Amino acid sequence: MNLLTASGKHHYDRIKNNVNGILANIWDTLMMPLLFSFAATNIKLPDLFSAEFFPKALACAVSGLPLRGICAFFCTFGQPYSMPQRGLVTAMWLAKATAQVSLMSLVYNTALTYKGADQEYYLHAGKQIERQAALMVCLCAPLGAIAIATIGPRVLRHDSDPFDPAAETTAAPS
Repeated sequence: MNLLTASGKHHYDRIKNNVNGILANIWDTLMMPLLFSFAATNIKLPDLFSAEFFPKALACAVSGLPLRGICAFFCTFGQPYSMPQRGLVTAMWLAKATAQVSLMSLVYNTALTYKGADQEYYLHAGKQIERQAALMVCLCAPLGAIAIATIGPRVLRHDSDPFDPAAETTAAPS
């Protein structure tokens, strides 16, 4: 006999969704701001906007964003998404910056421990990568937020309680 009856499974799913909601709230209200705050303590804004760094970094970012969007769009194939929903996923991926923030100091910190003749080169490269990642965060987060706020309400509608496993968010009628 199955120990999880239909009502038991529903109760389990509801508890699981509540725990996921609690963890999401902890991430959104505590952990993510801490991650971005600690990462931002290493960045000096005048360094980001220097005449030597900014034009090259902006060109790199602007050329990379369309490729990122295309990859995000094609990652949705094989999923039951409509074309507008695929566009929303693409917009949401443009706003992702946690990987850049969490890894941006890795190369520089690794270069600090490197003891070789070309340590200065690695320190400079690490600082460049760190600054590029910070610039990407400064560009992607607002652009993604604007895109999500613009596209999201047009593409999705909310059917019912988000903690109800039977509820779905579906495409809005055209």
